Amino acid sequence: SVNGTQNIGSSTMRWSTIFVNEAKLSTNTLYIGDTAVIGTQADTIRIKADPGQSIWMSTTGLGSTLITSETQVQISTSCMNANVIINATGAGADVRLGSGSSVQIVAPTTAITGDATVSGSLTIAGNTTLNGNLTVNGTQTIVNATTVATKDNIILVNSGEPGSGVTAGKAGIQ
Repeated sequence: SVNGTQNIGSSTMRWSTIFVNEAKLSTNTLYIGDTAVIGTQADTIRIKADPGQSIWMSTTGLGSTLITSETQVQISTSCMNANVIINATGAGADVRLGSGSSVQIVAPTTAITGDATVSGSLTIAGNTTLNGNLTVNGTQTIVNATTVATKDNIILVNSGEPGSGVTAGKAGIQ
């Protein structure tokens, strides 16, 4: 029992292990209970938890949390019905995915659910199937295809004509 500040150890006479109730600090690892929660291994800082425990990284105030790496950041989960959820809340909140070359969605069968709006150009490479109605708003629809097939036996031309007849003077397929 000592009042005041005491220096124990030095840069040349270091303690190998310090025990404080349920915390233990050894050469390169901090333990809480029996769990090595943070430590180093070669050139890697490792943050760990016991099975069934979570790891929570957070910042407070206006700061941001950054997970970065020279080559790859991987977020994965592997249990049955596992989900990876990326969510931004608050006024004007966005979720942004960016890349210097491409953003890939890779899965055995991929489904994007919910409503989506694309601002800017959209290019789809590969076959595309649309289930549901297709509405095209604009002044031109250009189809660069060798074959155009329709199942219906009637093609409606001049749809939206305000009166009877053809006020534009002509209608048809050229």
